[in-house]
Amino acid sequence: MAARENDVVDLLIVDDHRLFADAMRHVFADHPQIDAVHHASGHDEALQQIVAQAGNELIVLMDLNLGGESGVDLNNRLRSLNPAMRTIFCTGEQPANLCLDEALLRASSFVFKTDALADIRACMDCVLDGGRYQSASLRGVQSVVAETLKLSEREGDVARLLMQGLRNAEIAAQLGVTDNTVKTHLKSIYSKLGARNRADCLLLLEKLRFLD
Repeated sequence: MAARENDVVDLLIVDDHRLFADAMRHVFADHPQIDAVHHASGHDEALQQIVAQAGNELIVLMDLNLGGESGVDLNNRLRSLNPAMRTIFCTGEQPANLCLDEALLRASSFVFKTDALADIRACMDCVLDGGRYQSASLRGVQSVVAETLKLSEREGDVARLLMQGLRNAEIAAQLGVTDNTVKTHLKSIYSKLGARNRADCLLLLEKLRFLD
């Protein structure tokens, strides 16, 4: 077997929609950083591929819904066998109908099947470079919580930094405002959420999955 280049990876497409899988195989077949493109239509085939690609750097393009089977659950299973693999979740669902959960939002990257090919390629390039990419459509879905709560733009900034575990002084430094200004924004956020304190606010934001 010929030696592999150090900067190339294998791509595993896990999707039960053959047309989409074939299209992605075609799109990435000649990518200079992708050594080989593999396909699995479900759980068993994906596990076989993970074993077969042991030792290779791997990116997985994972459908969220595999004929009723959870792509998130399957991804967790695959990751237990290959902790270093990187995942791009994809779905054919409309953004407005997408039910977000913590496992999905912790994913390395996310695209919609309806995204332009240029955006899907940009996602792959970002992941190959070690980054995390989220579709502009997904970012729009995530902003719905802020709109529903009627948070101001600055309150949204404070809420995001709060979710990252920053203290008031750190939030103030990030935003270039005073501690008192941060406290004022937090008081408003608490009121809109119906939160009693900081811990309560964090729990409610987590429940609402308010992430950027």
